[in-house]
Amino acid sequence: MKKAILLVTLTPILIFGFIFTYISSLSINERIICSVDNNAFIIPKPLCKLYLYNFTSKNDAKELDETYGLSYLFGTEDEFERYEILDIFIRSGADIDKPSNVDGLTPINAAILFSDYKLVGYLIASGANLNIKDIQNNMNAFEYVIFLMEKDSGRDREEIMKLISEYRLKES
Repeated sequence: MKKAILLVTLTPILIFGFIFTYISSLSINERIICSVDNNAFIIPKPLCKLYLYNFTSKNDAKELDETYGLSYLFGTEDEFERYEILDIFIRSGADIDKPSNVDGLTPINAAILFSDYKLVGYLIASGANLNIKDIQNNMNAFEYVIFLMEKDSGRDREEIMKLISEYRLKES
């Protein structure tokens, strides 16, 4: 009887230990995908999310910076999750101004490209530097929004332009 109780008690602990060890062996990009996509991994999304939310470290933030960058998180479909995960990585030390190694855009310029007013505001409130130039176009946020307004008139970026202009005035 004691062996059965011990087995019943230890089995979940061993399973969770194995799962968390497996999750910790994933790249940061795989952990993010596992945390936001129910069908990406055999590990249930809630367990990946639990791990990501509680064990993300400075090394994870650095790994994200060195691979896809903070803008990798912008593709998270669930908006609430997107901002939760962005908060986690920014608190863990991810560089809010580092251009992506994929497209060369700073996170603020990527948000401008997506015409995502809320995301631009979030990045500004989180400390994004609007004067950092991206690698792709060698433009800061203000120059980039003007460039896109001239190049792609099909998307309305007036509100983003206002937001950036207001912030620049406050900083002056």
